[in-house]
Amino acid sequence: MKFYKKDEYAVTVIEHDSSVDEVLTACRQSKKQRYLCYQQRRLLVNQQPIIQNCPLKPGDELAVRVFIDEAIDFLPDALPLDIVYEDEVLLIVNKPPGLLVHPDQKDGHHTLANAVSAYYHASGQSHAIRPIHRLDFETSGLVLFSKCSFFQPLLDEMLANKQIARSYLAIVNGAMKPHSTQTIDAPIGSDRHVNNKYRVSKTGKPAVTHISCLKENQRKKISLVECQLETGRTHQIRVHLASIQRPILADPIYGKPSPLIQRCALHAYKLRLIHPMSMKALLIETKMPEDMQICLKK
Repeated sequence: MKFYKKDEYAVTVIEHDSSVDEVLTACRQSKKQRYLCYQQRRLLVNQQPIIQNCPLKPGDELAVRVFIDEAIDFLPDALPLDIVYEDEVLLIVNKPPGLLVHPDQKDGHHTLANAVSAYYHASGQSHAIRPIHRLDFETSGLVLFSKCSFFQPLLDEMLANKQIARSYLAIVNGAMKPHSTQTIDAPIGSDRHVNNKYRVSKTGKPAVTHISCLKENQRKKISLVECQLETGRTHQIRVHLASIQRPILADPIYGKPSPLIQRCALHAYKLRLIHPMSMKALLIETKMPEDMQICLKK
C-alpha cells in the first residue's frame, strides 16, 4: 500500500473497498496500535477526523498522523556519522569497524545509536532510535534505522521475510576461483564449549549463504567474496566461511590474526528493499573501506 507525506500525515488513496481497520492491519499495526490511532485522533478520512473504524471506498483518502515528535531514547555522543541515505522514514548509515550498533543499557554510550542520537539532536529531529538489524562490532557497513514508529512493524516483517536483501564483501584466507559461486546451506547453533561462538550443527537453526568470488590475490593467498544472506543468524557469514576452510581474514573467533588487516575483514556494502511508504525499490551501496582495499592490493 503506497503512502505519501503531507505535513504530519502519511496519506494513501484507497483503490478497493476496504475499511480503516483493514488498512491499518495491512500496515502491520497491532490491535493496541490501532486502538491508539483512534483514541489519539490520528486518523482522517477525506480530511475529516474519525474516532472509530469505518468503511472505505475507492478514491477515499486515508491520512494517518505518524510524523510526530518522540523522545530520543539514547544519550547523544558526537561521533563521526556517515549518512548514506535519509528521508522522512528511513536513515541508513555506514558503520565503521570497532563500534557496537547499540549499548546494552539505554544510558550506555560510544555506539552507533549514540551517534545517531547526536545527529538527531543537532539536526532538530525527534525520533526514537530504531535499528532494524545489527552488525557485529568489527564488521563495517550499512545499518538501517526506522525514523517512524508506524512503519517499523512493516520493516521488521520485511526483514523476517527476506524482503530486505543484504550483501556483504569479505576477504578470506585461501585462493578461490574468480567468478565461482556456491551456496552454503548449513544450520547454525551455539557452541556449547565457547561463549559467544557458533558452529554448523545439525540441531541448529536453518542458515543459507550464497557466495561469489569476485577476485583473488594469489601472492597473498587471499580472495574477495560477495556474500548474500538468505537468513540472518548470528555470525552466519563468519561461521559458514570457516566451515569451508575459508575463514574471514583476521576473524578473532573463527580465524586467526593477520598481518594484512587489524580487524575481521567483513563489510556490509549493499541493501535492497521496497520503501515501506512509497513502495519504490531502493538500492543503497557503499564502497569497500580503505583497510580492506589496502589489504587486497598486490
